[in-house]
Amino acid sequence: MDQEMKKDAVEMLLSTAAKDLGISPVEFVQLAQQFAIEYKNNGEDIDIYREISPGVYRRIEL
Repeated sequence: MDQEMKKDAVEMLLSTAAKDLGISPVEFVQLAQQFAIEYKNNGEDIDIYREISPGVYRRIEL
């Protein structure tokens, strides 16, 4: 899946969460980060990245 398709998929998820569940985009991202940390702590192979400047991401260690 190319980057544009991934972006479209995320926008669709954000839109659905907002319209159907009342979850704001900021809350959605916060929940995703929380779940990623929980999955990582359970031994799942997940990399977490933080945007350090517009369009530039760095993998973070937990």
